[in-house]
Amino acid sequence: MAEAAARIGIKLDPDYSAGPLSKEYHGVAVTYAGVGVRPMLHRNRCEQRKTLVILDEIHHAGDSKSWARRARRRSTRRRGGSR
Repeated sequence: MAEAAARIGIKLDPDYSAGPLSKEYHGVAVTYAGVGVRPMLHRNRCEQRKTLVILDEIHHAGDSKSWARRARRRSTRRRGGSR
């Protein structure tokens, strides 16, 4: 993912796990499970600055997963929906 992003000028930290992001990078790529482990870290990061979130392979966001429910609530709230 980081290599593909770099080809269009976006520097993603390929070794990111948690915590502050180095200033040399534009962002990170995390799995759905990774967000589920540290939801407040990622929520705060997204709320503190303009953020582009790409939900790749959304079929992995199964209805029984708690992180999937949180993702749906966040996305509908941001778009102005109500859930």
